[in-house]
Amino acid sequence: MSYFDFSHSSVPFYFVPIPAGGGVQPEIKFMSTIDSFNPSFNSNWEESFDMGRADPKMKYTSLERTTDVSFKVVAVGGEKSTVEKNRDLLNSLIVLTYPTYKSDRGFNGVYVRMVIGDLFNEIGVLTSVVPSPNEDTAYINGLPVIWKVDVSFKTLGEDKPKWNMESTPLNGGYNNYHGVY
Repeated sequence: MSYFDFSHSSVPFYFVPIPAGGGVQPEIKFMSTIDSFNPSFNSNWEESFDMGRADPKMKYTSLERTTDVSFKVVAVGGEKSTVEKNRDLLNSLIVLTYPTYKSDRGFNGVYVRMVIGDLFNEIGVLTSVVPSPNEDTAYINGLPVIWKVDVSFKTLGEDKPKWNMESTPLNGGYNNYHGVY
């Protein structure tokens, strides 16, 4: 269930929690304006030198994709109930940076799908959520009408990483972790 009517919104912007144990969580949708969208693609290379060669051989080792998004959450109409709903939505987003605890498995993080219209739709983890009241905003019952929010998101890919619980000759007869390829 969404707090807002998005039928007139031009670009959907929301986060979908993907719990480690499976299941479906409600979308965290914001009525907001996006101030900045900054994807970053960083490849890592390893150098090695052969005898008799002055220039190194380069071996590709990994790719790290991060996206920083800044947006403003606005209480449309400046109503008390809308200001409180925005606070609840921001708290729901912040909680996605917390670990989840399982009595028999320790703790784990929560994977998240971040969607910004047709521009961005990826699974990853929230590495940072920084909400702050916007400068010169009005307050209703001690809550700001406009929040400025900075989010850092580390992209994992299109599928959530999972454990392979089957023993096969290809994995040496061991259960193993299948990351996103």
